[in-house]
Amino acid sequence: MRLCWFPDNTVLCNFAVVDRVPLLEKVLDGRGRWTEAVAHEAERSARHIPRLRDVVSLGMLGEPIAITDVEEIAAVDRVRRSVFGGRPAPTAPPASSSRSLADPAV
Repeated sequence: MRLCWFPDNTVLCNFAVVDRVPLLEKVLDGRGRWTEAVAHEAERSARHIPRLRDVVSLGMLGEPIAITDVEEIAAVDRVRRSVFGGRPAPTAPPASSSRSLADPAV
C-alpha cells in the first residue's frame, strides 16, 4: 500500500519562502497530494509568496482532491472540529475555483 503525504499550506509556504520547493518535491517523492481547500489557501498565499506557484508548475501534488460526498464532508468536518475546534461547516460542498496557482494574475 502506497502512503500519500498531504502537506498543509503552512508547509508549502515555508518551503517557498526559503526557495526550497525542489527539496520538498524530493522529500514527497511523488507521494504528495492536496485537497481543494489547501489548493485554495495556497492560491491566496501565492499573492504574497510567488515561489509558491512552483508547487503547481512542478506538478508535485497533482490535481486537488475534491471531497463531494455528503457523508465524507461530514466526516472531515467532525475530524476538523475535534482537532481544531470551531463551528460546523455549511452542509453544501464548496464551489471549485477555476483559477490556478500557475496563473500569475492570481
